[in-house]
Amino acid sequence: MQDDIPVEEIYPERIFVKSFQRIEWFRKQVRSLVPVVFCLGILLTGSFSFPSFSYALEKKNVLVLNSYHQGFKWTDDMNRGILTSLDPVRAGTRIYLEYMNTKWVQGAPYFKELARLLLIKYAKARIDLIICTDNDALEFLLDYRDEIFGKIPVVFCGVNYFKEEDLKGKPFYTGVSETAELKDSIDAALRLHPGTKHIFVINDNNTPGRKVYNELKKLVPRYQEKVRFTFEQSSKLDEIVADVSKLSADTLIFYTFFYGDPATRYYENNESISLIAEHARVPIYGAWDFNLGFGMVGGKLTSGYDQGVVAGKMGLRVLGGESTETIPVVYKNPARYMFDYRQLKRFGINRSLLPMDSTVINEPETFHPVRKSIIWAALFGLGGLGFLVFILLFNIRARRRVEESLRKARTELEGKVAERTRDLSGLNEQLSDLNRQLTEANGKLGNDLEERQQAEQELRKSQNILNKIFEANPDHLVVIDRNLRIVHSNWLGGYEYVPAEIRQQNMYCYEAYNQGQNKPCESCAALEVFKTGKPVFTEMYNARIGYLEIRAVPIVDESGNVLMVAEHIRDITEKKKMEEELLKAQKLESLGVLAGGIAHDFNNLLTAIMGNISLAKVVAEPATKAFDRLVDAEKACERATGLTQQLLTFSRGGAPVKKTASIVQIISDSAGFMLRGSNVKCEFTLQKDLWAADVDEGQMGQVINNLVINADQAMPDGGVISVSAENVTITASDLLPLPAGRYILIAIQDQGEGISPQNLAKIFDPYFTTKERGSGLGLATVYSIIKRHQGHLEVESTEGVGSVFRLYIPASDKEIEPVQHTGTETNSRDGFGRILVMDDEEIIREIAREILQHLGYEVEVCGDGKSALALYREALNSGHRFDAVIMDLTIQGGMGGKETMKALLDIDLAVKGIVSSGYNNDPILAHFREFGFSGVVSKPYTVRELQETLQELV
Repeated sequence: MQDDIPVEEIYPERIFVKSFQRIEWFRKQVRSLVPVVFCLGILLTGSFSFPSFSYALEKKNVLVLNSYHQGFKWTDDMNRGILTSLDPVRAGTRIYLEYMNTKWVQGAPYFKELARLLLIKYAKARIDLIICTDNDALEFLLDYRDEIFGKIPVVFCGVNYFKEEDLKGKPFYTGVSETAELKDSIDAALRLHPGTKHIFVINDNNTPGRKVYNELKKLVPRYQEKVRFTFEQSSKLDEIVADVSKLSADTLIFYTFFYGDPATRYYENNESISLIAEHARVPIYGAWDFNLGFGMVGGKLTSGYDQGVVAGKMGLRVLGGESTETIPVVYKNPARYMFDYRQLKRFGINRSLLPMDSTVINEPETFHPVRKSIIWAALFGLGGLGFLVFILLFNIRARRRVEESLRKARTELEGKVAERTRDLSGLNEQLSDLNRQLTEANGKLGNDLEERQQAEQELRKSQNILNKIFEANPDHLVVIDRNLRIVHSNWLGGYEYVPAEIRQQNMYCYEAYNQGQNKPCESCAALEVFKTGKPVFTEMYNARIGYLEIRAVPIVDESGNVLMVAEHIRDITEKKKMEEELLKAQKLESLGVLAGGIAHDFNNLLTAIMGNISLAKVVAEPATKAFDRLVDAEKACERATGLTQQLLTFSRGGAPVKKTASIVQIISDSAGFMLRGSNVKCEFTLQKDLWAADVDEGQMGQVINNLVINADQAMPDGGVISVSAENVTITASDLLPLPAGRYILIAIQDQGEGISPQNLAKIFDPYFTTKERGSGLGLATVYSIIKRHQGHLEVESTEGVGSVFRLYIPASDKEIEPVQHTGTETNSRDGFGRILVMDDEEIIREIAREILQHLGYEVEVCGDGKSALALYREALNSGHRFDAVIMDLTIQGGMGGKETMKALLDIDLAVKGIVSSGYNNDPILAHFREFGFSGVVSKPYTVRELQETLQELV
């Protein structure tokens, strides 16, 4: 491909005009002469005759595929240029115009449906050439051309900053690159406004807009010592207008194009630039001619018409038999300097400063050019009229000679007619009677025929309406006769897989739907209708489509006999999946209610146990057996705490207590620990620069533990577990139930016996297990944790080969939080101050009292929020206030911690509240400051945990 073709050779038809008004006036003068030329043509064709030649050529089909919609000026200009170039072959060519409307709707699903529509629409039309406009149409053809049209030559135009690698190696493409003269337009603007310090850029965020943005970014370093650039970030026109109205006098606006957000409001280009220009107090420059005349001063402008002309000429060469491989892509953009006279006058710009050969529109008309053109038009008209008079005189003389000959012939003819008339008078009377009889019969027959034609017309109209309704239904509609043969079908609703060549062969339904089957299906709905004469509603599974809902109704004659059966078949696979997901969620919710209550009570018991153990460790000698037993008991309590955390994963409304953490560290610690002493080896493939994630480290470690244990148990004879983690970016085209963005993909793969297809759909159900000693909570826990981290979990398994679980975790933009290391229990009694403890469990109140008194604090306890408020108010009034209040979040039959904290803040804004709860996954613990608390301590807690929390606050 080459880019050094001279512009003059590519665009010989470029017309440089000084005034659009002058062109319009000349058109009016020529239009006034059309009747004269028309009369001359009639006289000439009446006086002379010319030989005619006819020839037959096979018509060729050309498809013009536009990215945008009809009425969009850029698209209309390119189409006008294309049709101008194709005008020499219009008589032998069918030209089809298609609009993709991507200003309003985009995305892979839309393109897929559009491809299916075009495949149907042009199935019987052999397309010889495709001309596409703008980037979206080219991208669409690169993905779907071969599937829809085959390897048809494609000529593109309006493609922003085209590069050869954009073709992705696809053959039979050539065209015109739209390379806007951004630098020349900016340079011209700066020459006309030498005092400029700031350039404000307004650019759309669609596909062409992003390419223009990248090119503008490349230009910024060239001007960094002269001006600074600001790129408008808003996608709302009213916000852009507000920003424009605030620009200072040393600013220029560089406007490319802006169409708004298609999801909320789309703007035509003249709407957006007109509104911006109306509120702008500074000049606007750009690089496209469709903005000129709507408030833009000008610039070196690219023309859609010129793009279309070149693409059309390339198309002519292809239609003439030339290969696209020999037609190079044109990179040179034939832009020209154009300016609006009204804007030049508005901003006081001297016209002499404009670049040479600049075109100025909206310029006032002068006297001399108009007068000269009028004189030429008058001379041309007078000459034509003189020629017309000569032709008329010649025809008058010829007409007189012919009229004389006709008069003589008429006299002779009248004599002969009189003789014949007398002979025929008698015969005429006989025929009159016969004619009357025939007229009467014909009238009656005509009335009958007219009534029949009207009835047939109404029948055809009704049949046409029914066929349109039949074909428009997206579900599968089929009519079956008593022999189970297909009479009529729309072949939609998933049955497009039935080969087109057998659809019109009146096949048996079971043969058409299941090739190779030679007998009716079991539980056939049509047979049931023929048997009972009543409608049938049923469901079935189709291996090619999925789950189907079938409604079969009888079609009967006047006697009530069933002649045929009409079936309405709908694909309900997605509905089934939703029902399964709902059932799974209901199971998890039921388990959560039970798990939350158990975990809360269990954590209260563990708090008492761990508190007593912590106190006992303080007074015990570290080197004694008693101290070792206390350490073992504390570890057992910590493991029990992990069990309650696993139960709380299922409780309703709970949220993980997240912090920014390293996924690599969690995987390494959890997977390695679980395989100690096992005959299974774990191999890690972890990306070095793996992103961090906002996770609950305990819950995420539990996920890795459960999946590794599951993989280990699947390989009783040993094997290898492959654990990998990598950074991935998900887009809308990836067809995952996740929003687009950055994610961490974790894959855990085993070499076990695999999971059977009938069990694969149940593995995440609570209590479902195929193991003798399994609890059925492992994978259900994994599923719940991943969902609460806004992630996604999927599994693939092949029996005899193994299984792989893939986890998608949202990545974080934050830095990893440093790890806080704690030491052993302390004997320190440095605590000072008064502490109020509120808990409805007496054993918790007592152990908290002992721990706090051991640490040196003065302690008072109470059982509910009402008592806590009374004690705090009394202490505040006496001047002996509490330094901190530790509150249980849940109080049975009384005021809990959340309500008490709100009431305490009404009494004393300086109160320091510490929230404590056995529901460790309650959202208040994760976001305690939002509810007025100053600290948090989760049950069960140790002496050190309580001491560290109080030292931070008191």
